[in-house]
Amino acid sequence: MKFICLGYYNKVAMDAVPKDQVEALMRECGLVIADLYRSGAVAVDVGLEPAATTVRTVNGRLQVTDGPFAETKEQLGGITIIEAANLDEAVKLAALHPAARMGEQFGWREEIHALHSFKQF
Repeated sequence: MKFICLGYYNKVAMDAVPKDQVEALMRECGLVIADLYRSGAVAVDVGLEPAATTVRTVNGRLQVTDGPFAETKEQLGGITIIEAANLDEAVKLAALHPAARMGEQFGWREEIHALHSFKQF
């Protein structure tokens, strides 16, 4: 079963931390994720740029807007797709990610969603 882990962070808190501390934590992230890739538990782990574009229909017309439009202090910073037998195992794997276990000073957290595919009819 596949799960997506959305990594959120607090930009204000992250910007307040000295650059060398952030770089050290990012190196640790790389090591942990490399181990998870080798184990086969991680299929994808990517960071997101802060800018975003929203596409939607408004009054029957396509609207493209620059963003993001988060109504919160948190920003979506990364996505990890993991393979796990069930939610309990997904939680254990997500808990290994530095965003879940080491990022308290940055306001980091991991949000886990089970993935499903729409079947072609």
